[in-house]
Amino acid sequence: MKPHAEKSLSIIMFSIFAVISAQAVPPKVVKTIPENGQENVKPGIETIRIVFDQQMSSRGHSVCGGGPAFPEIVGKPKWENKTTFVMKVRLEPDHQYEMSVNCPDYQNFKNINGESAVICPLSFSTASKSQSQEKSPESAPEMYTQEMHYEIDPDELINFYSPNHIKNTGDEPITERRFINSDFVNLTKMVDDKGRDIKFTADHEDNIYRYHVVFNEPVMPGEELTYTTYGTISGLIKPVPEKENTYMYYMKHYPAADRPTLRIESYLLPAGAKLLSKTPESMKESEKDGRIELAVKKVIPVNGSITTSFQYELKK
Repeated sequence: MKPHAEKSLSIIMFSIFAVISAQAVPPKVVKTIPENGQENVKPGIETIRIVFDQQMSSRGHSVCGGGPAFPEIVGKPKWENKTTFVMKVRLEPDHQYEMSVNCPDYQNFKNINGESAVICPLSFSTASKSQSQEKSPESAPEMYTQEMHYEIDPDELINFYSPNHIKNTGDEPITERRFINSDFVNLTKMVDDKGRDIKFTADHEDNIYRYHVVFNEPVMPGEELTYTTYGTISGLIKPVPEKENTYMYYMKHYPAADRPTLRIESYLLPAGAKLLSKTPESMKESEKDGRIELAVKKVIPVNGSITTSFQYELKK
């Protein structure tokens, strides 16, 4: 029995050693903004962002450097979350900047186990004043897209889902979103592109709801996020006076965006519905699961609107 006991003990000791070794891996920088070696960084007040591969201690940091190659720090550097360190800096145009995350003499970037981060140099250069004032086609804002898909029940309730896409073209992470909806819209659920629920709150004021959404992770500069909202709409499907079993939908929508908006809408009518009229006339008509589906796609200029309406007969 003794040899067997010694073998079991050695296996247990190896397992403990493996766990300790896994926890003691020194942290490393996996991403910086600006990137190391990046050119033509925009001068002015900007944010340097340093992202590590594991949870870090918030008790200290070492951004090493000095002299004219080190940027002027504005305000107090801070931890944005458990893996991301940020500092506001003032960058001069046409300038080369150099610094280091930790260095041989100072290594206060440490993980929660006290392991110092691997030294990581960071250098970048800024654009000249004339370059930063030029506007290239890439800097023009992208067209805003609103996409709504409606399924109409026989009892006049509308179920909807709306895909939303965020592209962070700025210098700061996007952690939340605020928007409003008319109170005939009941938002019931939000889901990110990983299938996880997104938390949100709603405050009712007059005839609108003010929504506050907090994303599961920050959308970092250069990154994108797609999420979908679900809910119901009541009161927009109405009986047509003096026409038995005939119903009408009417909505004039204003995107209220600071740029042109691509508006995409689809409407799945109740089973057995007979379409009587539609506006605009160019609205596409097709069949889905034996039901009539209407679809419209239109670019709406700034301060513009789109009017969508249709009538259908539903025999009961």
